[in-house]
Amino acid sequence: VFYTMAAVTLASAIGAVTMRSPVYCAIWFALTLLGTAGLFFFQGAQFLGVATIVVYAGAILVTFLFVLMLSSPEGNALSTG
Repeated sequence: VFYTMAAVTLASAIGAVTMRSPVYCAIWFALTLLGTAGLFFFQGAQFLGVATIVVYAGAILVTFLFVLMLSSPEGNALSTG
């Protein structure tokens, strides 16, 4: 189980680094964080697993996606009329 979770975590980390789209990068990053938390849970470190989910996936990743939604990826400003 450990090696499978570690392989999924490494593969998703590589996906997060190599993706060109910031949205796909954030999705791969979320999978990386969940895999890391799963590895912590598997090793018996429940506090670190919960802290990883709450701090990173719950705060940083959501903030990153919120900024992506507010920004215009093409660099075009919206006209107000």
